[in-house]
Amino acid sequence: MRQKYMHNLNNAAKYVGGLGGLNSSNPNKESQLTAEKIGANAKATANIIDSTNALNFNYYGISTKSGKGGIALNTDGLFYETSQAEGEPVLIADENGINTDAIPKATTSNDGLMSSEDKKKLNNITDNSITINGIDGKKYKITVDKGQIKATEV
Repeated sequence: MRQKYMHNLNNAAKYVGGLGGLNSSNPNKESQLTAEKIGANAKATANIIDSTNALNFNYYGISTKSGKGGIALNTDGLFYETSQAEGEPVLIADENGINTDAIPKATTSNDGLMSSEDKKKLNNITDNSITINGIDGKKYKITVDKGQIKATEV
């Protein structure tokens, strides 16, 4: 027990001694170095405390405290916590890979894996034609018939 105490005391003394800097012949510089080191240490400690205070550590893993959703990581995988009270966390990824059901699909009014504008453009493509806007402001249906490209005003 005494050895462990002495070991810890020596480590603490080395740490505190190291705060003083290396220039013992110039006490002003030594004081400045000590103040800078203590200030940097205090700032780093405050940042760690702020980060810890902003997080929840619970059975879901680590997540935000804001209640507006967030990401939780635990042994079961990576989850997105919805802001809805009745909503269970949504699995994003686990050892099997990405859960594609968790990724929102794009619509013509909502962005998803692509922008809603790109979704509108893709909706203009069918199995056998493409609808485009001409520079004259009119819509045209482009088709290929027997090797010939045809444009028909819609």
